[in-house]
Amino acid sequence: MNFNSLIIDTETNGSGGFNKTHTQKCLEVGLLMGDGVSNEAFQYSTLLKNTISSEGDIVWKGHGINFEMCQGGKSVNKMFKVLIGCMRKVDENQGNIFCHNLIFDRQVINNLEPHLRNKELMVEFNDIIDRIGFCTCSNRQMLLKLTNYDKFLSLTNLHKVLLKTKPKQVHRAIDDCKILYRCVVEMKRINVI
Repeated sequence: MNFNSLIIDTETNGSGGFNKTHTQKCLEVGLLMGDGVSNEAFQYSTLLKNTISSEGDIVWKGHGINFEMCQGGKSVNKMFKVLIGCMRKVDENQGNIFCHNLIFDRQVINNLEPHLRNKELMVEFNDIIDRIGFCTCSNRQMLLKLTNYDKFLSLTNLHKVLLKTKPKQVHRAIDDCKILYRCVVEMKRINVI
């Protein structure tokens, strides 16, 4: 399969609110990779251990993630190996990396740098995002083609516009990746992207 579409999503502790991404601590990362025209072929989701120090660090609880669950997760270094491997594959295939809110998810992942042994991986992450990253909530050309206006669309509303149904939103990284992947497949089908 030609892996040319990668979806990345993060779940955070909600520290500082939505607009203060520099204070957000990543609790979970989801990845979904496919060819962008059919069902996804690779899924990866993990909670991250040692990114928070107590239950009190989790401000927003809408995703249902707690401190104990995170402690059973993977290290940032193990997750990053998978993340960079997927990004390299999509880059080699001249594809795109999609995030519904690229600025947010990118900063949340950048906030993990103190946990990384190999800091060059963060440099590579940002280099690839700069070249092939695509934000589905703020790409004005895409939004104008879909809606005739260029305002922010939530992931739920993007799904409703494209697929005429409201997705079940559970605020977990892999579930949001699946929702966005369905949107990407549809946008490619109707030549919006």
